[in-house]
Amino acid sequence: MDFTPEERTLIAYLARQQGSPHEWGFYLAILVPILAFAGYGVLRQDVIALGIAFLALLGLLAWYMRAGGQSSALLASICRKLEQAPAMTEGGGEQSWNS
Repeated sequence: MDFTPEERTLIAYLARQQGSPHEWGFYLAILVPILAFAGYGVLRQDVIALGIAFLALLGLLAWYMRAGGQSSALLASICRKLEQAPAMTEGGGEQSWNS
């Protein structure tokens, strides 16, 4: 089966995705400063700090949703290709997806 380079990249990413510490570290590195800024806004009753923290979280959410939408389009393409592929034989012979 012929996958595009983008599809192969997504397959490799999903295959190794297990909630790795690097992934958690990435999200924490973004969320901790935002939440600290929000905490400062609450403690100081600073509406501007709270607004900036809210906008930062809103931007993070928009970025996450956009990335998920792109990945879901690639995943749908991969699933269509797999669905159209001939079934594996049951006699022990296996067919390679990349042939």
